[in-house]
Amino acid sequence: SQNLRQNFEALFLKYENEIAHHTESLLSKVAIGDYAVGRELENIFAAKMLGFARNPYSVEKILDTFGEFADFTPVEPDKLSLFNKVLAGSRAHQDYLCKTLNISAEQYGRWLRLLFMLLAELKPGFQPLFDQLVKRFFTSNQFAIAVMVCTYSQPSCLLSDRAVTTGINNPQFNGFDFNLNSKAFIRYVLADRTLQHRPVGMSQAEFDLAISGVAPVTMFFRHDDRDLLRGFNRNVITQSYKHVFCACDKDIVFLRLSSQVVNGLMTF
Repeated sequence: SQNLRQNFEALFLKYENEIAHHTESLLSKVAIGDYAVGRELENIFAAKMLGFARNPYSVEKILDTFGEFADFTPVEPDKLSLFNKVLAGSRAHQDYLCKTLNISAEQYGRWLRLLFMLLAELKPGFQPLFDQLVKRFFTSNQFAIAVMVCTYSQPSCLLSDRAVTTGINNPQFNGFDFNLNSKAFIRYVLADRTLQHRPVGMSQAEFDLAISGVAPVTMFFRHDDRDLLRGFNRNVITQSYKHVFCACDKDIVFLRLSSQVVNGLMTF
């Protein structure tokens, strides 16, 4: 109550408070064939990417993705003061976290710098850099964004402790998969419009539509596609830091790894 702690929770809440609303709106619309969901897709992407950026199990990946922002320092005096409080404050948990996560104190400090620079309003009247970055992706004709929403009749979508997975290993485009709930996941593929080769899992027709479309975002919908679910769950299992979560203990669609069935309800 004395406001003695300086942390990022208020900045996080800006994005997290609306995630349930946007998710429910998206799923209810696509279920009836209403694809006017641009606002939902953008807001869900922002909230999910924030979940990735703040996730301690993904610090090294976060620094690889957004690390350049950790090289900057605020110039507004009030923001600089807050910035220094975050960096110089007492963090009794830091040594434990660095040891547990196998990261250095330098990496931990750069992670804090990155979060501040991405999320703080650095100058009155200007959006945070994170908001500007998301808006650029969704409005610039330089980028093509293909979004696939996959829903299922039964709970079957696993959840990674890292918050995000990817089925793409190609420097020409980025792919992000997020759990929406136990019956749905969403896949974002971001590419430069000069891209020549389609991502695995996307048909040629879908790829041509996404790359050549006038709108920055092209959306696709799948229901009860078990092949897509199998790939999604496989990536959750193989890319999680330590834990995989699910809403059921049977009928999980997964992939055999080294000839052994991997159960989604497990830690490893």
